[in-house]
Amino acid sequence: MTILQITNRIPYPLTDGGAIAIYHVSKYLHLAGHQVIIASLNTNKHFQDPSVMNNIARIYTTNINTDLSVIKAFNNLLFSDIPYNIQRFLSQEFSALLIKVIQKHQPDIIQLEGLHLCLYIDLLKSMTQAPILLRAHNVEFEIWSRLAKNEKNWFKKIYIYHLAQKIKKYEISNLGRLDGIISMTTKDADQFKRLGFKGPLITVPVGVSEKWLAEALFFEERITKIGFLGSLEWLPNVQGLEWFLEKVWLRFHNDYPQVELHVAGRNPIEKVKNWRYPNVVIYGEVPDAIEYLKSFSIVIVPLLSGSGMRVKIVESMALGKCIVTTSIGAEGIPVNSGENIFIANDAESWQNILKILIQNPNKAMSIGENARNFARHHYEWSFLVKQMLDFYQQLKIKENA
Repeated sequence: MTILQITNRIPYPLTDGGAIAIYHVSKYLHLAGHQVIIASLNTNKHFQDPSVMNNIARIYTTNINTDLSVIKAFNNLLFSDIPYNIQRFLSQEFSALLIKVIQKHQPDIIQLEGLHLCLYIDLLKSMTQAPILLRAHNVEFEIWSRLAKNEKNWFKKIYIYHLAQKIKKYEISNLGRLDGIISMTTKDADQFKRLGFKGPLITVPVGVSEKWLAEALFFEERITKIGFLGSLEWLPNVQGLEWFLEKVWLRFHNDYPQVELHVAGRNPIEKVKNWRYPNVVIYGEVPDAIEYLKSFSIVIVPLLSGSGMRVKIVESMALGKCIVTTSIGAEGIPVNSGENIFIANDAESWQNILKILIQNPNKAMSIGENARNFARHHYEWSFLVKQMLDFYQQLKIKENA
């Protein structure tokens, strides 16, 4: 088959969940013997040389500036039905590129990697009879609804709430135009059904590459460090970390002043750069995620908002880390708190769990070993991509019926 993946950025380097989720699907479709074509916007914020994908796909790109503008955001709120965070990815040049790519390659399947690419559905339908499916990395409006709920600034809260409602309306309006959906969690799949999608739908989570599972296990006999790794420009991460630092860390630090928290992630926003908390070390982006995470027995993911699946949790589990997260952080991952992960939703529970683990390193080691076994048995990429290929075949059969 010829599969056309349409993306809103080149999925490289593999430093965030979105890039990891897209890149490995391209890679394993290629390894399975299929022709992979990628049409991608190349944003100024995440600009990459397209040649980084040449070993697994034919890639076509156009450049686009997606920088935020307060004036454009305000005008969009008043005068446009398309949410501003999606409208930023609308490009006449990219439309022209898609026409050329489809004419040249005649794809059998077209896979939109995220809601932002639904901007181009009408164009695609005018060009081809190939099934068009959405690979939904999350339910987009849920992220913004949860952000609004936890936002302290009243002006931002109102704006984000209205943006969430507009995104929800846009999300619903596109469901009937899709030939299929690949969700990353069963929770998201159920949400799409509640929103009105009645077409073919399958859940395929994000996998873990072999190099994560191949690493030797590491445990501290005396735990002195706790780690965090995640994009520091993604608002749910920033919001969750700020809550953790204010509500959990300051009190925990009083009881365990010898323990350090290490925070790493790409593109830290100004607020993060200005954080000053005792025994908290902020790195920004690290050159090697595995080497960084190997230093910790405990890894935290304190999410209060977000949607979809947290790739860094599964990857950290593959390294044998003891993860402490929230119910939202663990969404879409069929884990059991106290067996292969710890889940806590209030400050007191977080403090109690961290105290137990600091005082009992063997407990952290046991949870980490269970986590690694869990990741090994649930998230092998070649098996997951085989499920996607079977779904493609179903869509093709339906289209030709």
